[in-house]
Amino acid sequence: MYNNTIVIEGHLGKDAAMKNVESVGHITEFSVAVSYGKGGKKTSWFNVTAWHGVAKGCEHLRKGDAVMVKGYMKEDTWTDKNDTKRHSWSLQAESVGKLLYVKDEPGVGKDTDYHQAENVDTEPVNDTIPF
Repeated sequence: MYNNTIVIEGHLGKDAAMKNVESVGHITEFSVAVSYGKGGKKTSWFNVTAWHGVAKGCEHLRKGDAVMVKGYMKEDTWTDKNDTKRHSWSLQAESVGKLLYVKDEPGVGKDTDYHQAENVDTEPVNDTIPF
């Protein structure tokens, strides 16, 4: 069995946009820039889609906010008007946490200056484990 789980930390590229679609409920979409490489000089962009309670919790996120997103990658395929097969990937968020920057904490390096401050995942937790 394979596991399609991804966790990213980065900054929003624009304000999160929530919409309510009658057939599926709340959806919030946003993009996240993740810096990597020596000195963080390279950037990868992720299109993120959050659904239902997670979507509602993300609606307050703004451009530049530092976030941690956990979810899975989903591929969409279609054929364009020129009969060319196209692909698009998006991160389907299962949880999103807003991160705070801690400047003055001693011993914290540049790559670890973020701490999870708030989890905006509002889906109910099933804690009825029988043991």
